[in-house]
Amino acid sequence: MVGDWIEKFPEAVKKISDEGHEIASHSNTHPHVNNLTYEQNIEEIEKSNDKIEKITGKRTNIYRAPYGEYNNTVVKSAQDKGYYIIQWNLDTLDYSRTYRGTNVG
Repeated sequence: MVGDWIEKFPEAVKKISDEGHEIASHSNTHPHVNNLTYEQNIEEIEKSNDKIEKITGKRTNIYRAPYGEYNNTVVKSAQDKGYYIIQWNLDTLDYSRTYRGTNVG
């Protein structure tokens, strides 16, 4: 979850956690992390995780970088803080206004 979303919808975060779903950090502000320094990457992950913990009482060790971006700095910053980095393996294109060649929005 992104920190901004966590702040807007704390009740939803709590409910998702209480129903047994694992919550992972997806950064605090959803920046292009490849443009950030090592320290800025750590700050993005940790601030998000702090917000998760404040609401759920649990910290996560899972991180998925925004936009699917990663480079050596992103990976090292997450791994040095003990995070397991994940990515997706299927792109549903659900973020796109065009899906399977049909305008859906």
